Amino acid sequence: MKKYRIAVLLHENDNEQTLNHSLIKDYSRYWREDGHEVIYIYGTNQFIPADVVIVHVDLTVVPDEYLEFAKQYPVALNAGVKDIRKSVISEQNLNKDDIWSGPVIVKSNNNCAGIPERIRNSKSGRVGKRIMTLMNRLPGKWFLFPLTSNDYKIFDNLSQVPKSFFYRSDIVVQKFTPEMDQGLYCVRNMTFIGDHVVCTRLKSKYPVVKGDNSVEVENGIKPHPDMLQLQYELGFDYGKFDYVEIDGRAILLDTNKTVGFSAKLDQDAELFASRRYRAEGLYSYLKG
Repeated sequence: MKKYRIAVLLHENDNEQTLNHSLIKDYSRYWREDGHEVIYIYGTNQFIPADVVIVHVDLTVVPDEYLEFAKQYPVALNAGVKDIRKSVISEQNLNKDDIWSGPVIVKSNNNCAGIPERIRNSKSGRVGKRIMTLMNRLPGKWFLFPLTSNDYKIFDNLSQVPKSFFYRSDIVVQKFTPEMDQGLYCVRNMTFIGDHVVCTRLKSKYPVVKGDNSVEVENGIKPHPDMLQLQYELGFDYGKFDYVEIDGRAILLDTNKTVGFSAKLDQDAELFASRRYRAEGLYSYLKG
């Protein structure tokens, strides 16, 4: 195999610490083991030639300068993925006048409860986080700011949602359509680089299913064809889709283009081993 230089384009405020829980570090190790050079580029001030660039800017809305910068490379992964806000990618969103009789969930509109934005906004982000934490502790102010997914709130029906929530841009009100299995809530994670796709199903006692609160992991789940088609339609070369299956229908919950991992799931040997398979998906972009 020809040896390539692989560039990973990161936010200007990123560093080794912010990448500690990112799968791109593991993928980079595999690429280096295969004899390729991997370089990290922080921000857009300096162009460094490479055979391929992976846009790995961990913000919900990627600034245009990063996408324009990536176009200088012969191959650019995720250069067309700009905005993954739930208000943009989800068909589960509700307005106050919609007809929906089932339960609803209120989430952050930003990816990962807006944590990436707070981390990368430097000093202002840290100060803002302190203010939000204090305000969330005020009586009756339980959902001023969703600091983590643990702050997401489920209501029995649409009428119980405070009307002010529908006028906020930082949160979304959505249909709550859980996938259940023997009393456990389930979410399917489809993680991929190109056509190297791995799908797992996490099970939890909690309605907001995460790796850290899962009690069971099913590996080797066949990805739903609608999710594979959506990967193509949304322009994702690299990332993760969270979805549920209800009566054979796939419902997208969330997308992520800078995939992290749970320390708990890192103990799953089969899931850990699948990372090399996904890493090799990059090579389909580098033939020649």
